[in-house]
Amino acid sequence: MKRLSFIFFLFPLLSFTQTEDFQLWSSASINYSVNKKLEFKLTESLRLRENVSLISRQFSQLRSTYKINKSFRLNAGYRFLRTISIEKQTNLRHRFYFDIIKRKKIKRIRVFSRLRSQYQTGINYNEFYTRVKLGALYNIRKTPFDPEFSSEIFFDNKKKQIDKLRYTLALSFPFNKKIKSNIFYRIQTEKNIVNPNTFYILGLGLEYNL
Repeated sequence: MKRLSFIFFLFPLLSFTQTEDFQLWSSASINYSVNKKLEFKLTESLRLRENVSLISRQFSQLRSTYKINKSFRLNAGYRFLRTISIEKQTNLRHRFYFDIIKRKKIKRIRVFSRLRSQYQTGINYNEFYTRVKLGALYNIRKTPFDPEFSSEIFFDNKKKQIDKLRYTLALSFPFNKKIKSNIFYRIQTEKNIVNPNTFYILGLGLEYNL
């Protein structure tokens, strides 16, 4: 029974779909803490698709985080996007989102859950999603490394169905108190559409604390 459950868990990672692509997502962020409870984060990001040969989107994002206590925090954010199709058509979109995050530390492991409500709009375009993310970090003893694994579900509130899954393995490394680098590998699969895509994504990020 345990073996069957393990195979069922891995199935989404191993399943094949009709279209596959390798992508590179890069970002640079600046963090500013107003006080111990309130902080802001400004991010610029560029994403490449078609085996890292074409730009798929660029965005600027501003996010605020309010720490209620050690376990709960709230995020609110705005993202201005420029999406570019394979035919090189450009669309401008605006995203607004709100998160409720719960964290719990168990010795060297920190587990977390995030519930996100997300609305995105543009010319003749709008979408409304609920996203649920679950993950865990492990602090490797006597090192600054905190490897993290997470999975996320995208629920389309208009179509009333799950249409995207994400599985991510990430690692962050602080160079000093001001600068931190991030790297992740992600598998993203589409669901409940005729020609679903599977994306294999390498993410690279750099953060600076003011």
